[in-house]
Amino acid sequence: GRTRKITPEDDKKIEELIAYNNKITIKKIIEELSLEVTEESVRQHIVKMGYQYDRKKGYAKKTDG
Repeated sequence: GRTRKITPEDDKKIEELIAYNNKITIKKIIEELSLEVTEESVRQHIVKMGYQYDRKKGYAKKTDG
């Protein structure tokens, strides 16, 4: 398969950024971590981590499932 562009370490950093500021945008996450990925890749990882994605509000809350 393809190698991951977002590493498990990046996942941890993304989660820390969201925990610190749950209104952070995907663009800001990419900028802060100097990731070379698309916004959609980051969005998919955020959803897989259990966050509810809201384009207007950011990552407001962890989902229950």
